[in-house]
Amino acid sequence: ALAGTASSYRQGGRDFTFWSFEPFVYLSYRPSSRSMFFAQLNVMSTDPVVSNMNDVTQVINPYLLSRGNPDLSPYTTYEVLAGYDYTGKRLTFELMGAYEHRHEPITDHIYYDDQEDVFVNSYLNQGAMKRYGITAFGKYTGLFNKILTLSARLRYNHYETTGLGYRHHLNVFSAQLEALATYKDFSFSITGNTRNKSLLGERLNYKELYSTALVQYRKGNCFIGLGLYYPFSKQWDKGTDVLSAIAPQKSWTKIKENGRMLFVRFSWSFSAGRKYKGGQKNLNNQGGRSSLSSMPVID
Repeated sequence: ALAGTASSYRQGGRDFTFWSFEPFVYLSYRPSSRSMFFAQLNVMSTDPVVSNMNDVTQVINPYLLSRGNPDLSPYTTYEVLAGYDYTGKRLTFELMGAYEHRHEPITDHIYYDDQEDVFVNSYLNQGAMKRYGITAFGKYTGLFNKILTLSARLRYNHYETTGLGYRHHLNVFSAQLEALATYKDFSFSITGNTRNKSLLGERLNYKELYSTALVQYRKGNCFIGLGLYYPFSKQWDKGTDVLSAIAPQKSWTKIKENGRMLFVRFSWSFSAGRKYKGGQKNLNNQGGRSSLSSMPVID
């Protein structure tokens, strides 16, 4: 498949127009009705964020200024995915490898301004980012007389970033687990993950620790549930480290009210109008991979 985009901005009396070409290739081979080998190539273009192109100076503290760069340009990301997918009566499994290369991505550029005698946090197209990853997903249904379903996603990523005067490496292992128990009209689900991290340039991002617990009752087409967001955490938080050698920075956002937050869920499914009986039909998405779509991805 072929795709392209054109973006136009106007800021501070300057016009910006960016063009991109984004081809997509997907190949698959099914040795049996339950298994599939697949490979995928994505070429993506990322435009500069308009706020990063604003050269207005902002004072962060007496020693640090923030300033955009109007000379930023789009950068290209090349991503290759390949793996194996198996869908059985009870077991679903997928193993996938990934390679990602971002050429001259837009990243933080911190330097010392001799004239103003301060550090400046700006942005620059520089260096490269490489990511090598592997993901294993598994789901097993029908435990304890078809009551319990267990799902797990394990991920490992290795990041390499280079730029003007720096080179960083990061190894990250993360896990996401889910359990679903159903009995008659009742269900109970619990989901959680370890903290995931990512690295781009010198910016190290710490993702949230997500978890939920939900008890639900179904009566006909009505569902009512009682649950907790973040049952294992006292607060919601995520953060960023800027690994600059001359001006390192740390930033964390914390929301105490989100920890162990109680919520009520209600839904009602209904249909209206004339119904047609078309016989029993099965939907088979040949291009999709059921294992990845069966469990929400949590960063």
